[in-house]
Amino acid sequence: MATTMHVSADAVGSSICVLRNVVASYAHESGLSDTQVYAVKLCVSEAVANVVKHAYPQEARGPVEVSVRDAGTELSVVVADHGNEFRRVRWEDQGGFGLSFISRLTRGCTFTATSGGTTVEMLFPLSPPRNVVRADPLPHTTVPTPSLRGVRQRNGI
Repeated sequence: MATTMHVSADAVGSSICVLRNVVASYAHESGLSDTQVYAVKLCVSEAVANVVKHAYPQEARGPVEVSVRDAGTELSVVVADHGNEFRRVRWEDQGGFGLSFISRLTRGCTFTATSGGTTVEMLFPLSPPRNVVRADPLPHTTVPTPSLRGVRQRNGI
C-alpha cells in the first residue's frame, strides 16, 4: 500500500536543507541505501533551489511543496510551486546543472511548467526488503577465480 507524506515551507534558501533532510529521512525509512539517499538529497536540493531562485518575485515569496510517496517499487518525490514568474533565460546564463543532475540520478523525471506553477516529479527505484526471499531465485553459479600465478611471477612474489 502506498503511503504519502506532504510538507510545505516558504520558498527561501533556509528551506532547502530542511526539506532535503525531511525527504532523506523518509527515503531512508523506505529502504533506500545510503548512496540512493544521497542522490535523493541532491535532487531535492536542486529542485527546491530552483523554486527559491525562479518561482516567485523577491518581494512576494510563496510556498514550495514537497510530496513523497512510497509506491512499493519506487519512491516518488514531487517538488511544486504556485509561482508564475519562471524567468526565461538563455541556457548559458543559467549557471547550474540541477535539472541535468536530476535527470541522471533518477529513474525518471517529469518537469511541468504552467501559468499556475511548476512541478518536478522524480522517481527513485526501491529495492525489495532485505528479509524477503525472491520467488524466482537465481540458479547457483560458480565464477572461476582468475589465477594470480602469472602476476606473482612477474612481480617477483
